Amino acid sequence: MDDDGNSPMSDIDPDVQYFATHCNQLLSSSNYYLEDSFNKKLKDLKIPSNCLSLFHANIRSAPKNLNKLDLYLESLKQDWSFIGLSETWFKPESVDCYGRENYHHEFNCRTRCGGGGVSLLIRNNIEYTLRQDLCFQDENFESIFIEIDKKVFNKTRNLIVGVIYRPPDTDIRKFNELLDKCLGKLRAEKKLSYLMGDYNINIINCEQHIPTQEFVDLLSSHGHLPYITKPTRVTQKSATLIDKTFPNDTEK
Repeated sequence: MDDDGNSPMSDIDPDVQYFATHCNQLLSSSNYYLEDSFNKKLKDLKIPSNCLSLFHANIRSAPKNLNKLDLYLESLKQDWSFIGLSETWFKPESVDCYGRENYHHEFNCRTRCGGGGVSLLIRNNIEYTLRQDLCFQDENFESIFIEIDKKVFNKTRNLIVGVIYRPPDTDIRKFNELLDKCLGKLRAEKKLSYLMGDYNINIINCEQHIPTQEFVDLLSSHGHLPYITKPTRVTQKSATLIDKTFPNDTEK
């Protein structure tokens, strides 16, 4: 590049150009929907019932709110492949009492104290393997992961689906260290992976907060893109994007 910056390539950043071209169509599809508009969108796109589909919610006590979630999901005309839940607040002695009809239930709940917890509901016609090596439960990082054979959804590689929760007011850098271990393992295995969760990291502020920028850089360096690009928690005084889905799958 010329010292004066007059080279026609001086404003070209390969990473920016990649995301702007290859992934822009995927990322730009993030939008808000009410039940009716969501169902209309599904109908217009002619989404097949057996497609890969993921739903995540921070449920803030599944024992209290799981019935409400069921009623909401019944209003959506989608037979979800996977339903991820964070902040389930399950207790080890009673978690087996909860689930959803026609779904298998894998969970990782706290034993050291109340609150937190992650669950993954898998449609019962989907065969899977629990990935215990990717399941963590500590003060900075909670996760549950499964693996699905590539033939189930006609993919070129096996699929990994996970739910991750980072408790608020914990060390983001320690969380990033554990996340890096997970992502490094997935990358070495060359699997397609889909990370759902409540990370309590507002990526809207990534330019003003170094640990948040490190979180975004870590995911992008492993090929995971934030498919949800608009605020997920909005009040009269704030708007944050802390509940996100990060797939590394750009096949479709």
